[in-house]
Amino acid sequence: MSSSRTYKRQIPLALTFIVGIIVSLDWFIKWDPLQTFTTTLMNFQIVMVAFMMGFAGVNLVYLHSRRIQRNMSENKLFDALLSVVLLACLFIWVAVGIGMGMNSDTYKWLFNTFNQSLSATAYAATLFYLASATYRVLRIRSTETGILLLVGAITICANIPLFTAYFPILGTILVWISDGLVKYSYRAITIGVGLGGILMGVRTLLAMETGYLGATEE
Repeated sequence: MSSSRTYKRQIPLALTFIVGIIVSLDWFIKWDPLQTFTTTLMNFQIVMVAFMMGFAGVNLVYLHSRRIQRNMSENKLFDALLSVVLLACLFIWVAVGIGMGMNSDTYKWLFNTFNQSLSATAYAATLFYLASATYRVLRIRSTETGILLLVGAITICANIPLFTAYFPILGTILVWISDGLVKYSYRAITIGVGLGGILMGVRTLLAMETGYLGATEE
């Protein structure tokens, strides 16, 4: 086995196993040295996340700087302008956040004026995709889709005052669906997701799941 393969695969797998076992044991064993070491690992994780975010910002600046140069040379002024606006917003947000703090009035004004408005706009733009997906899902192709269509129609009608005014029973049916079918189905899905998460964690600890290593040579 080559040294390159050892560094790229075996060492990360060993570190994953050791750290995973230590953090898992902290949930079951109340031992002060173990809790202190686990807290140190969690703090190190926060530092690594902050470092990766900073690295992502540097990479973003490098990528769009090259893109601006390429678009300017190809006379794609609008594409270059978009990159300039993105970098300007990045520098402004970073400068205000570091210089004035995230609790400052200026930072809150930037966040409320731009971030929330743009987020709402982007979310509203997904309405067309949601409508298209809903149309495809609610087409009756089998018994299951027919039941889904019926439940969806009842839910929509029960939330419209005009229908509930003439058909009060729709409200009762909606409560039965939400408090009965939906709640129990959600619990079953939650249990399934939890079991899947446990299985994924065990597979990761046993080096059976190595997707986080990226492409490696066999």
